[in-house]
Amino acid sequence: MNKTVSNLIIGIISSLIATILLTFFSSKFVSYSFEIPVWFLVVLILILTFTITLIAVYFIKRPKNVFLLLSQSIHKPFFGILTDNIIIELESRNINVIVMPPLRSLSVESQHKWLSKILNEKSLYSAGFMVANVDPDRKKVFKNFCKKFKKPIIFLDSQPPFDLRDYNDKSIFVGVDHSFGGEMAAKGMIYEFEKLRKKTFNVLVIATRIVPERQNSFKEYFDKNKTKVNVKVIDTGDFSRESGRNIYKQFLVDNNPLDYQGIFCTNDEMALGVLECINEFKNFPKDKVILIGYDGIEEAISTINNLETPFKNTVSQDTKKLSEIAVEKFINIKSSNFSKSKHLIRPKLYKSIE
Repeated sequence: MNKTVSNLIIGIISSLIATILLTFFSSKFVSYSFEIPVWFLVVLILILTFTITLIAVYFIKRPKNVFLLLSQSIHKPFFGILTDNIIIELESRNINVIVMPPLRSLSVESQHKWLSKILNEKSLYSAGFMVANVDPDRKKVFKNFCKKFKKPIIFLDSQPPFDLRDYNDKSIFVGVDHSFGGEMAAKGMIYEFEKLRKKTFNVLVIATRIVPERQNSFKEYFDKNKTKVNVKVIDTGDFSRESGRNIYKQFLVDNNPLDYQGIFCTNDEMALGVLECINEFKNFPKDKVILIGYDGIEEAISTINNLETPFKNTVSQDTKKLSEIAVEKFINIKSSNFSKSKHLIRPKLYKSIE
């Protein structure tokens, strides 16, 4: 049952009890210089107590829940860790969080069901957090939701493809500066080849179209610095290990492994998939190939720490810091102490090159 409705029912019952008691005591102990009908007194007291109850329900019983809506799979390590950190940070501030995981699929219809449910129970929530990949198919659905919800919404990780303030002046985006992350990956690649005393090399980028800033800034870094590096981008990945493995396996059908000695994958799962493919070849020149990832998940870091692997580094996203800043901005919104609608944190290379 809706909390507001249950509070209202309790209030009505309390009003009736209060009315009976007040009527009894007023008739027993209060004397009047003029006659007041008992029914009038009963109605007057009932109206007063009912009004007080309504005021209490509206002003005192404000919603304290926040929702955490996920349109990304929490089974993927990065999103699982991010979700855990957000929940821990909210609960450490005594904020009750209701997690809404993907329903069966990540389709528009699945998201629409959650968003409709939230709007139908809007009084239960004081705000919302979204780890949501708002692709063009979902754009209209999320726009309408932001406009109707009218309460703070904090988007995390993936920035919506529309200006939040046009639809909800209490909405903000907190994420990672992926353009900076792409540059860091390029610097990490150059550093590894300098250790091999190679100034010219080719790089294969295995990416997705979901966060193009990673591969775009990676390529632009080499272009801006006029290096003799050829960068080839394949952006048909989907952030899964299987897609990384399959893309690289297909690439090797037409190319020699040393045609592109550098490999940058725009997430660690795809990088681990590439590594699986490399390990399938008995005579693969592992000591001459450099693999760089992105995310900083535990398995990738464990692999990087093995010195005999081509997986040399990864751009690490600090999910704990991301969660802390997101909750801090949420607190600022509640106190009307905020101005910017976009907040980015800078990732860093797991293995420092300083």
